[in-house]
Order: sequence, then C-alpha cells, then structure tokens
Amino acid sequence: KKLINIIFTNAVDCLSNEDKRLPQIKHILPLLKQGIGIHHSGLLPILKEVVEILFQEGLLKCLFATETFSTGLNMPAKTVVFVRPRKFDGGGFRWLSSGEYIQMSGRAGRRGLDDKGIVILMLDSKMEPAVAREMVQGSADPLVSAFHLSFNMILNLCRTESGDPEALMKSSYRQYQTELALPNLKKKVKELKERSKFVIEGEAKLEESFVVLQKIGQLHAERRMLLQNPDIILPFLQPGRLVKVLCHDALDMEKYLNSKEYSLQHSCEEEDIEVEAKNLVDRVTKWSKSVWGAVVNFKKVSSRSGPKFQVDVLVGTGGGKESTFSLQKSTCEDAKPKVVTFDLARVDHVSKVRMYLPADLRSLHSRQQLLGAICEVEKRFGADAIPLLDPEEDMKLDSKEYRKIARKLETLEDLVQEKEHAKDY
Repeated sequence: KKLINIIFTNAVDCLSNEDKRLPQIKHILPLLKQGIGIHHSGLLPILKEVVEILFQEGLLKCLFATETFSTGLNMPAKTVVFVRPRKFDGGGFRWLSSGEYIQMSGRAGRRGLDDKGIVILMLDSKMEPAVAREMVQGSADPLVSAFHLSFNMILNLCRTESGDPEALMKSSYRQYQTELALPNLKKKVKELKERSKFVIEGEAKLEESFVVLQKIGQLHAERRMLLQNPDIILPFLQPGRLVKVLCHDALDMEKYLNSKEYSLQHSCEEEDIEVEAKNLVDRVTKWSKSVWGAVVNFKKVSSRSGPKFQVDVLVGTGGGKESTFSLQKSTCEDAKPKVVTFDLARVDHVSKVRMYLPADLRSLHSRQQLLGAICEVEKRFGADAIPLLDPEEDMKLDSKEYRKIARKLETLEDLVQEKEHAKDY
C-alpha cells in the first residue's frame, strides 16, 4: 500500500491543486490501495497511466477494464472474466465481435508464471450456438491503416528541419499495404483493358433489360420487407400454413454493384466477383426460385443486430448439401421431406391453404405424408397458382407504400411480358 501511495502521489504532483480535488483523483486511490484498478476511456490520461504501471508491476489483483486496455499493451493476466457477452456501441447492445473476444481473452496467461490462462464468460441472456461459435472460433478483425496525410500535418513537418512528408508516407503502414496490393491492381487493370476490347452485339438493349430486371428484384425485396413486419405476418404463420420460401438469401443489389470497388480495396480474386455476378443475374432473372412448404413453428431468437424471428418449415430438399433445396417446379420430384429453419426474411408468399399437421413430425413417415399433401396441392392448383393471402384484404396491410410498389411491379412485369412476346414473333 505504501508503494502504491508513493507511485500515485508522484504521478498526480504534476496536476494543479484544483485538478487534485477532482472526484476521480480522490476516489481512485482507496481502491488502488485495496488492489482494485479501473481503466476506461473516461479516466484522466494520468490515472490510466498509473493504473497501467501498477498492474504491470503486479500491485493490482483485480482490474475492471474495457477492451481498450487489451489493445497494444503487454498486460497479461492470470484470468480474464467477461461479465456479459454483449456491449453497448453507442446505439444499442450487440454481441462481442470475434476480434474483440480474441483480443481480450488473449490476455489470459502470464508468460513464465502460468501453465495456462483461464477465460470465464458469464452469460446474462440466452446465446444461440451459432453466435457463440462465431465469437469464439471466428477470425480476428483485419488490420487496415487509417493513416491520412492532412494539410496541417504537412505544414507542421515543413516547420521542422528534418521534416520530409514523402519519407513519412514511405515509412507508413498505409504505404506498405498499398504496395502489397499493387501487383494485383496492375493485373486487374491489364485484364480490364483486354476486356474493353470485346464488342457485345445489342449491348444497349441487354443493359436496358438488366436494369428493368434489377428494378423488379428490388421492388420484390421492398414488398417482402413490408409483408415481413412481424405484426403483419406472424398471426398468419399458424402450423400447417403453406408458405413460399426463397431458396437463396434475399437479393442484395448493393453488394454486387459495389463488388468491383470492394475487390480493389480488399484484393479479392476475380473469380469471386464473377461468382457474385452470376448469382445476381440468376436471382434477378429467376426471382421466383422458391419452394412451397408447410409452417411447423416460428420462434424469436437473438442476434448481433437484435432480436429477429425464424420459421421452421417442412420443405422438399434435393440431394447434395444439407442447405440445398429442390429447385424443380414441383417439390415432389425426387424431394426428401425435411424441416428447415428459415429467417423470416426468406418468406416470399403466404398461401390461403392450411394443411393438417401431424402430431409428431420426428418420424420419416409423418414428414413424407405432409410433403405428399403439399405435392397434391401443387398438382391441383399448379405451383404458380396456389391462392395467396391478399396483403390488404386478408392481412389488413394498410400502406400507401405497398400500393405504390404493387403498381410499379405490375407495370414492369407487364413490360417484361411484352418483350417476351415480341421475341416469340
């Protein structure tokens, strides 16, 4: 305690008498003498420095700190305790990212003193296995330089005799990252120049059609967002209700439109961009790639962005990966019944038809029976003609925005149909 008092007194001697009377200065010393430290961005810099010195010298037995303490400092501890897995980011509470967890938990274990470090994660709310797996086993956040040579920095460098802005730039981590990405950038420039030599017949018409299909995809996504309001759709997701679910995630136009710029910034492979382009065209031109299934249940789950809803749906799945769905017009063709969990955002349409749901779907026979009933409905009405709940009349959606989107969709889809007829003739 005497040593802690000496270190603290010597540190605060540089402060004025008025600053020495601040609540922070007066209240932290008794805690430090008991071996308890506090470290966060709201502390005075001199106090943070004192806490760091005391902790490094082993004079503190317990330290309450934010993740900033574990960044860039060699401050190992025997045990790291997370009092909760969520943090406040200024707008709301979210799960800790993988990088934050790795950075803080990596402090556990002192070299030369401990055989192993101990990490304790205290849970104050339900955590889904996928969230825990991503937090613990995910990759660390990438280190990207934010260095920017401003006019003020250049003027200050010019005022010094040895100041050289060019030398400063060359020795920065930002320049190192730029030079590292330079060969890939030159390669892409060369490939783009070669591509620009190709001439595509009817490119203007093709681009016009693509823009129309792109707009239709966006309007379908906007329509789904309105219908997927939990207050609107959840009352109609009773067990046995037929719903149409998307086989892929909802269309993300912005991801593709920014993919070229993203590739330049992150040195993505050209093949990745081509795959994204293919997926985009596939989703835009065949936005009806979805399958009918019967609702089994829905539930509310936690996620990084906040609570969301998921729907358990019995669908016909094809061969291959577990997440691959049968894309035939009918789910009956070589399909295997499986209950799959979808995000609410994947629900494309809600049907008026409601099936009888067996009491126990754990047996294969019960699932096959239910899938057979779905197939019978498809055969009777046709996969594209199953009666749907009207958003306004049946689901009581009173929205001017929805009516506006519906009119635009009708106009654009009529335009596509006219072009298809023109091709036939």
